[in-house]
Amino acid sequence: MKRIGSLFLRYFSFWLIYFIFIRALFIGYHCIPFANEKFIDIVNTFIYGMRMDVSMASYFSILPFLFIGLLAFSINSLLLNKIIQSYTLLLITIVSLLVVIDMELFSFWGYRLDGTPLKYLNTPNEMIASSLSSPWYILIPLFFILIFLSDLLYKKIVVNYFNNSDKEVSTLKPILSYLISIGVVGFLALPIRGGVQQIPINESIVYFSSSNLVNQAAVNLPWTFMHSLLEKSYSATNPYEFTDNVIANSLVNKIYNEENKGFTFEVIDTNKTNVVIILWESFTYKADVDSVTPEFNKLKKEGLFFNSIYASGDRSDKGIVAVLSGYPALPSASVILNPNKSLKLPSLIKDFTNKGYNSSFYYGGELAFANMNSYLVQNKFARLISKENFDTNDMNSKWGAHDDVVFNRLGNELDTMKTPFFSMIFTLSSHEPFEIPMKPKYQGNDKTKMFLSSLNYTDKCLGDFIAKAKKTKWWNNTLIVIIADHGHVLPGNYYASHLKSEFQIPMLWLGGALKVKDSTITKIASQSDLASTLVGQFGMKGDDYLFSRNILASNYKESAYYSFNNGFGYITPKGNYCFDNVSNNFIYSTGKVSSQ
Repeated sequence: MKRIGSLFLRYFSFWLIYFIFIRALFIGYHCIPFANEKFIDIVNTFIYGMRMDVSMASYFSILPFLFIGLLAFSINSLLLNKIIQSYTLLLITIVSLLVVIDMELFSFWGYRLDGTPLKYLNTPNEMIASSLSSPWYILIPLFFILIFLSDLLYKKIVVNYFNNSDKEVSTLKPILSYLISIGVVGFLALPIRGGVQQIPINESIVYFSSSNLVNQAAVNLPWTFMHSLLEKSYSATNPYEFTDNVIANSLVNKIYNEENKGFTFEVIDTNKTNVVIILWESFTYKADVDSVTPEFNKLKKEGLFFNSIYASGDRSDKGIVAVLSGYPALPSASVILNPNKSLKLPSLIKDFTNKGYNSSFYYGGELAFANMNSYLVQNKFARLISKENFDTNDMNSKWGAHDDVVFNRLGNELDTMKTPFFSMIFTLSSHEPFEIPMKPKYQGNDKTKMFLSSLNYTDKCLGDFIAKAKKTKWWNNTLIVIIADHGHVLPGNYYASHLKSEFQIPMLWLGGALKVKDSTITKIASQSDLASTLVGQFGMKGDDYLFSRNILASNYKESAYYSFNNGFGYITPKGNYCFDNVSNNFIYSTGKVSSQ
């Protein structure tokens, strides 16, 4: 059994060394841009990338581990050696090919190789033409050298140990030894998912810097490539092409691009105004009643309330992008799950950072959730506070730290934070399973009661935070925006009907910098319109927010779009509809809905 265990370790170690080597090769190939990076950040690409390396090494080791376990039955070790060696050489060849292609494409794309090239398999001539400028005189020899060195390393670590060892001598019965081997293979599921944490490993786990270059270097290439294939992100088919692109673009331009050019009604004092965005988990408009959220309802009288806002999507990962990037939720994908695409989005953080703002983000859970970490790091939040930044005693929720803990942390740090600041807090206590650290307002295990009690708890945390904020030196120069990440099926339904009521969310502007009090905006608008509305108040152009409109512009035309899994809805004052793309039919339609 000792020999088998040693072979397990040697084989696994080979892949770890290989991944370290190809990361170093990637950095060396792009040595000119990496020369501008800090040495410690380059070192950290290996440290942070190790978890993804271990995950991929575990994937590659499953079959060899099963074969190695057969040594317990005194099966011909030479035969097993050849089988495993052939399997490994095949993987080395495939991965090495990906490595050399990736090294060159990264220069043009700025992100690691994924399934994107597969989009162009139906146009091979264009693919060949595009590749002609690549330095193949370097890449082709590099490909064969990489295979040769990798095979040499594998023989040194694994093959020679096979050849120089005697037959397995075990005091255990062969069947028991093999069951132990199977148990080891089963254990690989743990490093494959990245550990025992709630959220499985994703690209976010290796993002640690505001520099996209070093973050990309930390990524394990075969892991992210395999992930993109499994997620089918390479598909070139758009299931939402209903008309000619020229006509479609014309219609969309009339909705978005022509509505941000009017006069903007100024409602805030923008002289070094701080901004705090409170993203409230699942705060549906349906629950906006005095008994559930009394603190919020009281605050409505002190600020500017938007009562006809609709969430862009039905998940947190879509909501956070809609709020910060003004980007609409997609019906069959989530842009935040593809860091290569989310990197290209505009964002409020970037805009306010460019104006000299100090930025920070607070969340009591894991930033790996919904791949938020990569999105937030890419958007250059200067400070990220998450689950790992709180004491163990504060981990009083299945998700992490409850809202009162995070609100207190935010309030305390804002008191000493350099101004002007742009800070955001994302609550979590009103997320399933709706557990809260206080006596529920609504007794019972009914889901609706538990959900409403969780909203009531967060409402209390919000009220306490605002009450303390009013006594601070920064209150008079601060705008606070309260908005939900998405709506909710509850209360009212236990299944998603996709009716517009499930997407309607409240939005409230507060703070000493607000010049308008006790007022309500009744215009129909989207959650994604916050970005353009906010930059419009601060005198920024906001031309990059192609799908976001200024609600406070004089020529704003009311409408809201939302999406769910393979379907979408559209709301206007004259009518609204909800379309299911699976059945290719309307779920509902009310009022006047034109064919356009």
